[in-house]
Amino acid sequence: SEVLIGPLAPNQTPGNIRWSRLDAVLASDQGGARYELLVNDTPDVVGDPAATGEFESGTNATQPVRARGRAVWMRLRNRQASARWALESLSIKADISGRKRRP
Repeated sequence: SEVLIGPLAPNQTPGNIRWSRLDAVLASDQGGARYELLVNDTPDVVGDPAATGEFESGTNATQPVRARGRAVWMRLRNRQASARWALESLSIKADISGRKRRP
């Protein structure tokens, strides 16, 4: 299975967004999942991968991702074709950083 969550894009933000500190909890009685953090300056277009990794079942350690852009998406998929996984919570830290880039 696969899911794409996003875009997450704060409204009325005067500058760029710095995304960091990815936290996830998956169901402890199921398998883990692969993730891709996708970032772009245009919320209408899914961005390029800025970080990739794997989450284990249960509470995961904070992932120290580093990405900049106006919008972010999270793609999650199972690690094995027949494996099940369930997302219980997902959070990412967003900080305003600098001026908005011009196209």
